[in-house]
Amino acid sequence: MSIIQTIPQELLDEIIPYLTEAIDLINFCHTLKALLPIATVLYEAGTLLKQRPSRVWPRLDLSVNLNPHLGLTDTSSHLPAESLKIMASLGSMHSRYGGSTHLRMFFFPIDHLEVLVPHISRKVSVEIESNPESVAKTAKLLQDNGKIVTTALWGTVTHVTDIEKWVSPLSVLNPQKVEQIPVSMLSALKECTRLRMIEVSCNDIDDADFANSLRDLNSLRELHVNCFTSPNRRSEVIDVLAATVLAKVTFEVNMDEDLSFREIGSLNLIGVLGIKTVGYFKHIIWQRQYLQH
Repeated sequence: MSIIQTIPQELLDEIIPYLTEAIDLINFCHTLKALLPIATVLYEAGTLLKQRPSRVWPRLDLSVNLNPHLGLTDTSSHLPAESLKIMASLGSMHSRYGGSTHLRMFFFPIDHLEVLVPHISRKVSVEIESNPESVAKTAKLLQDNGKIVTTALWGTVTHVTDIEKWVSPLSVLNPQKVEQIPVSMLSALKECTRLRMIEVSCNDIDDADFANSLRDLNSLRELHVNCFTSPNRRSEVIDVLAATVLAKVTFEVNMDEDLSFREIGSLNLIGVLGIKTVGYFKHIIWQRQYLQH
């Protein structure tokens, strides 16, 4: 028996979450007999859903209509036994090793979700649809099944006339992070106690209540601002930082762009700045500096 075959299961459990490329995990599993069941789960799930391994691990991507492959139809919400077994095995594997499921609400009526949600991973990211009543039902279902919503992607919801209708559904969904949310909708997140980070666009920061909305998000610690189209509006973000509990703000800008002397001066008064290159863009990162007592 080779030495690699004697690696304790506890150590293997620590390694697997770091194998974030599906092909790397599959190859690793094929070198160890103890991990072959994991490779089998990935193969069976990919075959059932007709998806590449990269859309099954480390995140199961339910952002496309996979209902026909699962055996779910407009007239039947019954999940066939074989599909149930495979989805349950995949969900258990994801939960054990830090994987997750991305769910696009639009593609799944509530009766289909009722049979799917109990078997998916504990960590879930969702793409929100435009109907707050539907979001409320999905949020309650996720809550009842002990799911943790790591990210809520605002996506196609661009115009909202009654913000108050969203407060309760979003408080039940209670995401840790919200992406692409219109600034006008920030007040709808006021009861989200787990919320730590939001992503907004500079182009959208024209709301007079922006500062008040940020101050009302008591659990919020991090803000990511995309500044490609309206860099002049960065100042509106910078001017309100001192009155918030934010610990970190990232300004995503074009590679040839920098902050103005005024912006740098204002930020340095209450924190420290750093720069990080991410792909074709530049992240200018401000972090609050706390006084030592």
